[in-house]
Amino acid sequence: MFKIRYKPNIGDEALKSVTLDDFIDEMGGEITGHILLEFNGSTVGFYDEDLDLDMFEEMLVCWFDLLNETAKLLLEHDQVALKLIENPSEWILFEKNGVNLSVSFVERSELSRIENYTSTEKFNNVDKYIWRGEKISLEQFRREVVQVTDDFIEYVRDCNASLLSSPTFHSLLELFYINKTALK
Repeated sequence: MFKIRYKPNIGDEALKSVTLDDFIDEMGGEITGHILLEFNGSTVGFYDEDLDLDMFEEMLVCWFDLLNETAKLLLEHDQVALKLIENPSEWILFEKNGVNLSVSFVERSELSRIENYTSTEKFNNVDKYIWRGEKISLEQFRREVVQVTDDFIEYVRDCNASLLSSPTFHSLLELFYINKTALK
């Protein structure tokens, strides 16, 4: 089982009143919030529906962009690593085996200097496994990424559609449409 849970830290009314210029210039083109990725009970991130804490501020647009990039790369590669935004030595490692994925959460300081947040480079050495070998289907991963990204985009569209024309959303929308089309 693979699930994505997220919660923006900004309220609907506040998001409705943000101009596109302020979104880009003052908010960096980001909506912050909580995000949790769950792989058969093993997790990465933080999510609590009842908490309104600004201390767990993940960049949600960036996370959805990276998840969509990972889903796209898995169509072409047998291994994809996704670097955590907040800790460059921690990676989520996706290894494709036919129609299934083996997912591990690892520390690898050697790759922390890689500038991209995704890599198709083979992981020969891992410093530490935080958790290892969670099995999920590739299709389930891709469908969950597309569905939850679609929900997020619709939420933003309902609150303030002008934000979707920002550069950060442009990148996300491009990857999202590639993945959505590939699922059909």
